[in-house]
Amino acid sequence: GPDGGTDMMTGTVDLSPYVAKEKKWHRIYRSFFTKHTRKDAPIAGKIWFPKEAENCPVVFMAHGNHSITAESYLGYDYLGEYLASHGYVFVSVDENILNERSGENDARAVLLLENLGEILEKIGDESQPVYSKIDEDNIALMGHSRGGEMIADAYLFSEYENYPSNGMFELNYPFSIKALLAVAPSYGQYKPADHMVELSDVNYMVIQGANDQDVSVFMGNEQYENVSFTGEGDYRKISLYLAGANHGQFNTLWGKYDMELPFSWWLNVAGFISQDEQQYLLKVFSRAFFDVTLKGDTTYESLLYDEGRYERYLPKTLYAQQYD
Repeated sequence: GPDGGTDMMTGTVDLSPYVAKEKKWHRIYRSFFTKHTRKDAPIAGKIWFPKEAENCPVVFMAHGNHSITAESYLGYDYLGEYLASHGYVFVSVDENILNERSGENDARAVLLLENLGEILEKIGDESQPVYSKIDEDNIALMGHSRGGEMIADAYLFSEYENYPSNGMFELNYPFSIKALLAVAPSYGQYKPADHMVELSDVNYMVIQGANDQDVSVFMGNEQYENVSFTGEGDYRKISLYLAGANHGQFNTLWGKYDMELPFSWWLNVAGFISQDEQQYLLKVFSRAFFDVTLKGDTTYESLLYDEGRYERYLPKTLYAQQYD
């Protein structure tokens, strides 16, 4: 609300089974920025929801790897406001405790699923601001960068009873996840039992900028190829490759430069579409995708395979689309 919203008390989760212990100097460095460790990762984030509506579909958003000095989860406000105004609950999850680490993508997935579980527990509690707001049969996961890779891991974990890399650890995340939207994702950083992540019978969409100077090849296309359909049920997969879009402008806090100083001095940022245009594209394409997959509303489905029809409403750039 205009008053800045209401806080909800949430717990922490022990991620130590899924992420390696840091070196001592790294721990000391981290302690300047957070009192939390991998053993008590906070379940935290920011939620947007329509004031009047109840029983809305919900989108859980996960940021990717960035400096731990930035609150990366706050960089999707534009998306939260937009989707909430179109009848969605939007949850941007704070996974900063896992930033500036490596080999942590499975931990990112567990942290996302723990957030999901915590929010779903609260929708039945009248004292909570999210009371009766969410339709728990209509969940989508969305992620940017490593978060975009990780949502596929999280979907896998929701179907598994044990952690694939160590069967001693049980997974209990039986959520009804219907759609995955990956934005400029990495791929193959986490391999369950040394296999690439392969998914079947789920709605999947990937968006990648051709001017991405971090994930500089279209890695998400490999995940797109590794989504298959059995023919039971109605699913789709969509890929959108955008000229002039970079990695960081999808997140308001990351911006135009996809590398830190001093490397950013050598980056060519001349041919970009503006941050507003790049964020506008993510808004309208994600809404079209979620409308179809979560609401069964096909009004703008054609945007997902025939952007040319909407040419006068979209920024002037090149669009390459795949649809299956």
